[in-house]
Amino acid sequence: MRKILVLGLDGLCYEWIFRMNMKFLRSVDAGLVYGIMRSYIPPITPMVWTSVLTGVSPEHHGIWYFHDELTLRPICLHYDCRYPCLWNLLESVGIEGAWLWIPLTYPLPTSLHNRIFFAGIPSPISAKLSKIVSIKFYDFARKYVGFYDLRKLCRPHKLKYMSANIAFRFKVIKALVDRGYPFIFAVIPETDLVWHVTDSVSVARDRVYLVVDEWLQEIISLALSKGYEIFIVSDHGEADFVKYIVFINNILRQRGFIKTRASLANSLVNSAIQLKPLKSLISTMINTVPWTFSFEITLPLRKAPKRGLAPGDFLSYAMIGSSRYGYIKVKGKGITQKILGEKVMKVIQEELGDIVKTICFVKELYPNAPSREYDIMVKLKQDYLVSIGILPYDIDLIKTKGRYTHSLNGVFIWISGDVQGRKYIGTLKPEDTTASIIARLGFKPPHYFTGKPKVPFAGISKKLMEVSGRLLLARKVKYVRKRIFSGA
Repeated sequence: MRKILVLGLDGLCYEWIFRMNMKFLRSVDAGLVYGIMRSYIPPITPMVWTSVLTGVSPEHHGIWYFHDELTLRPICLHYDCRYPCLWNLLESVGIEGAWLWIPLTYPLPTSLHNRIFFAGIPSPISAKLSKIVSIKFYDFARKYVGFYDLRKLCRPHKLKYMSANIAFRFKVIKALVDRGYPFIFAVIPETDLVWHVTDSVSVARDRVYLVVDEWLQEIISLALSKGYEIFIVSDHGEADFVKYIVFINNILRQRGFIKTRASLANSLVNSAIQLKPLKSLISTMINTVPWTFSFEITLPLRKAPKRGLAPGDFLSYAMIGSSRYGYIKVKGKGITQKILGEKVMKVIQEELGDIVKTICFVKELYPNAPSREYDIMVKLKQDYLVSIGILPYDIDLIKTKGRYTHSLNGVFIWISGDVQGRKYIGTLKPEDTTASIIARLGFKPPHYFTGKPKVPFAGISKKLMEVSGRLLLARKVKYVRKRIFSGA
């Protein structure tokens, strides 16, 4: 039986491999076998990792953003899939494996406590360790790796823990490889999380990628010597049309919107000490806040939302669609939000006027939108591709007439010690990836790797709208009840 090691590098793309100076991974990509794994719209973590895990695309497994298509249930901490997960499939044919830090696997099922399992993010800070870590993992780690404060792993977004957490994760993987576990699937979340907690230029970010690259060299060399086939996968990827990318981050930085946290803190302190008037304080904030953390753009809308919708409704709706409308969320309230919104609108109009037809505040379309009236709606002249940019990544507007379903690729690299077996894999979809893993273990891919999508794409947005409306109503009811019982 073949031995398989799947290393998931969350958020990795080819651009980052080169930008972060990952010398070993670059050499692997250049010198060994590799291929591309296509992602799907929406290219958001829940559905992409679910596709990798289950071997079926979102049309088949029914998970879009944080809602299950079949039941319309919100999925925030774990997914509820109609098909078996990869580890269930492998265990059903008698293959014991280890599954570590895979996103959307919280809470840990009781049945998996006899497996080496560590649930992935997101998980609540208050969660019990027994809901995250299996007993077998705990015993294995203490025996072969040594004592480590597992509470640090439950807070992977903490910058001060990242290097130590990465080292511990790879030590566990190394111990599993040393002992010849036939199937290992482990995800390193720090390669994505570090972008959420650092500024655009960060020594800490460079350090995280350097540590990962050094460990990859050690792990891959060991795994090849032990006869493993290695798959490196990611839920992110590179843009197909790099020459059409416009980095709004860079535009705003050049215009003075984006500055350091230190300047913000110093300016606010100085303003408070000098008791400057409110107007001056607002001006100071506008010129010093690191706005790379202060607004975001969603995937575009398939068509303009109805005027009766609240922003909370079409934020979810915006995750589905083709490519003519975009929504920019501007942080702040009142006059500060208005001032920033006007500046952002002006910059986008000046820099991207060739593709923008209209740009306006939300209040012009939705007069009763509370606290979001100065968010921005953008309508493009034609069906250009608008790619999501979850901050603090660069916000990209990818201008192309290509199909939006090919906007992002996930990195997929296959490394094998069998030199004669090396060949260009070509473009793979997530189901092909998992099917190839199953096939290499000697089993025929199950029936649900093929067939027509069970979910009409056009019907997804309508159902998400219904879900969003119900959730919004539930929040209002809860608020009213609280007001009544508090005697207000």
